[in-house]
Amino acid sequence: MAGWEDMSSDHDHDKSENDHEKSDEECRYFEEEGDCKALAQEEGQNIEGLAWCNYTLKEDTCEGWYECHAEMKFNDEIYHGTCDEMQEIAGWEDMSTQDDDCDIVQEQGDCKELARAEGFDVSEMEYCEYTSIWNPCTDESECWA
Repeated sequence: MAGWEDMSSDHDHDKSENDHEKSDEECRYFEEEGDCKALAQEEGQNIEGLAWCNYTLKEDTCEGWYECHAEMKFNDEIYHGTCDEMQEIAGWEDMSTQDDDCDIVQEQGDCKELARAEGFDVSEMEYCEYTSIWNPCTDESECWA
């Protein structure tokens, strides 16, 4: 498990129409326990004040639910809660979710068509292509034609 993000999805046990079509090979239930302090250190984060931390992850891929709970001793106090709550208390980010959520979005297209759709006169324009790049985490974008 890369990171120990909270995956408690309010136990949304409602099945979608495609859930019943999953084969037994695609479905799995598992539980995993581990040391979240060690995971944080593997991600290059040294959390000052964290004496120990343990998590339990449970997931059922056919039912479509998962949850992650943790217990830790931070600044001489013991805390229990979701993995997200423990991360927030301890003050560190889950690096694995950053990688998942921060994929660069690239788009290419015909700017002549975009200009026409916006109501511009493109009768004298022969050809135009654009490329745009957007980083959803920094909200930075570039576009060139």
